[in-house]
Amino acid sequence: MAETKNNSTPNKALILVIGMLTIIILILLGWKITKVNFFGIVELVPPATTTSFSSSSSSIKLNISVPASSGWVSTGLFLSDGQNISITANGLVDYNGQDSNAGESDPDGDGTSCDKASIESLINQKLDIDCMMSGVSWGMLIGKIENNPPFVIGSNYKFTANASGELYLGINDCCSLEDNTGEFKVIISAP
Repeated sequence: MAETKNNSTPNKALILVIGMLTIIILILLGWKITKVNFFGIVELVPPATTTSFSSSSSSIKLNISVPASSGWVSTGLFLSDGQNISITANGLVDYNGQDSNAGESDPDGDGTSCDKASIESLINQKLDIDCMMSGVSWGMLIGKIENNPPFVIGSNYKFTANASGELYLGINDCCSLEDNTGEFKVIISAP
């Protein structure tokens, strides 16, 4: 009598294909890949919103979380050049996972300048890296519109957009973001 194999265990290739199709579908639905780690594990962030500000619309308010470990976070908001925006933020992040007290910051930063010289002095060697926004406090909430230069936001910032495009938010850091913890809770509004 021939012995039959039990095929109830899914094929590894089938699991891989299903996982890849799931990631593709989520990307098509607006999710963003925040990072892929050494083991190929993908981290996805759902779209915050698809709302666009326009000068004819009424007041808009949007709540967004900015995790310290995510780099630039898509807000899903597309600004128009000349549009007035208000951003408030609170929370605590730790941008230095090696020392629990050395990297704690609120949205206004920790008060020490994040730049190439401070990075090199921290690790005691020359590197060709810099902060997301050089010369601005470590851990500070910063923003950028599309690929334009970043700007300081902090805990309370009102500004007029100087370019059109999607608004991104981030936490001023360099190098390794995966050891960062905490998040800022951000409210974006258009009067």
